Amino acid sequence: MPNRRSSAEAFQLLLAHALGEAGAPYIVALIAEAFEANMSYDTIEENRYWSMQYALFVTLAFLVVGGIIFLTAAFTVVKDKQKVDLFYESKQARVKICQ
Repeated sequence: MPNRRSSAEAFQLLLAHALGEAGAPYIVALIAEAFEANMSYDTIEENRYWSMQYALFVTLAFLVVGGIIFLTAAFTVVKDKQKVDLFYESKQARVKICQ
């Protein structure tokens, strides 16, 4: 089982880095361009600056949402672990009865 766990963790880490670090600048640039199209500051540099600021604020909003989801999940970890332990204990008991 440890081989599967390490392979799964490596695959998850690969996907997180590939999608998060490789694609993030492109996605932030797309969001910044969308903001820039609707801005009307005096100079184009100001439009670019503030559109990039707002695009980066969008990523902060996703970070906050992710943190809330993590905290919500953290409150249920102990109860979920107990359910899993009970499930496997009952499954082991059924296997012993069948033998």
